[in-house]
Amino acid sequence: MKKNRVLTYILSFLVFTILIAADQITKVLSVQHLKGQPPVDIIKDVLQLTYVQNTGAAWGMMSGW
Repeated sequence: MKKNRVLTYILSFLVFTILIAADQITKVLSVQHLKGQPPVDIIKDVLQLTYVQNTGAAWGMMSGW
């Protein structure tokens, strides 16, 4: 029982780490390839990538201070 719990914690930590790494990598790639560029069509008239920077409320609440 205890061994299963430890394996669950390890797997959860690994998945969490992979998701955070993927998030950070996609942020870096979007700044490198989309910032200051026109939108990129992935699927014409359906899906388009556009660089937008949110400096508003919630996580950016104190930005610029």
